[in-house]
Amino acid sequence: MHTKVIFPALLPSFLSTHSLSTIIFRLCTGHCQLNHHMSLNVLHPDGLCDQCEIPETVEHVLEVCTKFTEARRRLKHVVEDLGINFSTPEILRSTAAAKHVEAFVRESGIRTDSLYSCPGTARPRSHTVPFPPHNNNITTREKKCNVTM
Repeated sequence: MHTKVIFPALLPSFLSTHSLSTIIFRLCTGHCQLNHHMSLNVLHPDGLCDQCEIPETVEHVLEVCTKFTEARRRLKHVVEDLGINFSTPEILRSTAAAKHVEAFVRESGIRTDSLYSCPGTARPRSHTVPFPPHNNNITTREKKCNVTM
């Protein structure tokens, strides 16, 4: 889905930097390295927060997780001073709160990069078939991809 469909009223000034737009977009869609999303991709056993033992979602981290109490308190203070209700949808929808959400994410150490950036994971490799096929030897391309015929 295109960003303009999700953020129609916020473009173009809201998503002024690539890193800010990436962070907000991934938090809105839930596609970040929180345990719940990682469990959907079989990268975490149960998707639960290590501290609270409930699903570690964006809402959980922004609103209730005890691991981020101090950072959340600062974010909540700023957001409420801006006149924004402190709820995940309102915070992520607000242009005024965006940079403060980015600061919360960076301070908290929440990873919003691709799941394939996780240590110990690798993007699945496509299996290649040599074209055109020639004799029964494994080609150089197959060796690189660890594919045997």
